[in-house]
Amino acid sequence: MTKKLTRKQEVILLLINKLLCVFAGIRLKLMKRTQFDVHRQCYDELASELKTVEHDLIRDLLRAWDVSFKQMDNYLLSKQVTKSQVSSGLRQGLKDLPEILDDLPESIRETALAKYKLVMSKYE
Repeated sequence: MTKKLTRKQEVILLLINKLLCVFAGIRLKLMKRTQFDVHRQCYDELASELKTVEHDLIRDLLRAWDVSFKQMDNYLLSKQVTKSQVSSGLRQGLKDLPEILDDLPESIRETALAKYKLVMSKYE
């Protein structure tokens, strides 16, 4: 048997429900990802995958990304650039990566390109 709620309890439940909806909406807005966020996550996943590929070119590439992302983060924090300004460069870098990987020996290139395609397929 269900107990009948008082008017005060109904109002409190209604307010709690409205607050939960408001907080859920705020959370969704905070979670909205920009193109910059997507590209940055893609680079992070690529770096994680490519770490397993043993070659000087890959190690140099990953070190360069590390330095570049640290600089980019500093520029973003100091508001010297915006995420939207950086996003197109990140996108172009992702598109150009197969050309860089072409300089690898064939067996290593195949592995690196397979990892690239795997990661990129998640973001297309």
